[in-house]
Amino acid sequence: MTIIVLLILAGTTIATLFGENGIIKMAQKAKDETEKAQEETEKQLQNLMNELSNTIGDNIEGPTEWTQNEDGSITDGKGNTLKIGDYVDYDCTTSNATYTSPASRSGYTKDQIFKANAYNYGWRVLGVDKDTKQLQLISEDFVPLIGGGDRGNRIGQYYYLSGQNGYVNGVEELNKICAIYGTGNGVTSARTVNVDDIDWITGYNPNNT
Repeated sequence: MTIIVLLILAGTTIATLFGENGIIKMAQKAKDETEKAQEETEKQLQNLMNELSNTIGDNIEGPTEWTQNEDGSITDGKGNTLKIGDYVDYDCTTSNATYTSPASRSGYTKDQIFKANAYNYGWRVLGVDKDTKQLQLISEDFVPLIGGGDRGNRIGQYYYLSGQNGYVNGVEELNKICAIYGTGNGVTSARTVNVDDIDWITGYNPNNT
């Protein structure tokens, strides 16, 4: 009797697991349906990406590479020509970026605050970066301190570095200030100009006596 009962139970278990509507069959069916749905989703996504690529692909370009020629002209290989000093259509005021240079780093008597959208003058071509081949721009006028003077009033507009702290931290602070003006459309970064930049732009070789 015990053996018969066990056989019945075993038969029931096998049917539950391997029958037409058994657990194994249902699990396999669910797996197949999931894989099919995933393949269909991937196919639809690929079709969408192809459509997007066909629609806007021709309008996507990497950064323009510029060449600074020996005669001082600057070209991009597409027929566009600039020269050092030309104004360009760049706007840094689209950003609300700010930077506060703390007195503890500048050596000045108080914190000095800069805000990108407070600058409302022009930008001019300084040259071409020899590594990235991108244009280098320079501000037409002083970048003002918040609360500083305007074009006709320089009182309170200058940025001050003083003493040991100003000497040690000066370059880093200047780069942090400049960085907030490099957040406008089309610009990858901004930093303070240095001696190497000037030598490259002017063609001066300090090793050539």
